[in-house]
Amino acid sequence: MCVVRCIDGTARLGMELHRLAPTHGTAVPLTVVAIEWYGRQVDQLDATHSAKVTFTGSGADGLAVREVLSSAPDTNESPRGRPR
Repeated sequence: MCVVRCIDGTARLGMELHRLAPTHGTAVPLTVVAIEWYGRQVDQLDATHSAKVTFTGSGADGLAVREVLSSAPDTNESPRGRPR
């Protein structure tokens, strides 16, 4: 479980987020399985709000303070598959 702040968009239950693995820089998927906002369970978290969020996935145990998660993998390819 982490305390998170939603910066842009809306985080929802079941949503897949990604973090960069510190050792090799590839995107590691995490899934939102619970959101607790002011002591109650909610289905989503809107931008600018903070909540306790529980994640599952191979990188969930390694989350660090102030780590940025993204709703899309961070790659160096454009939508057409060419490097940016």
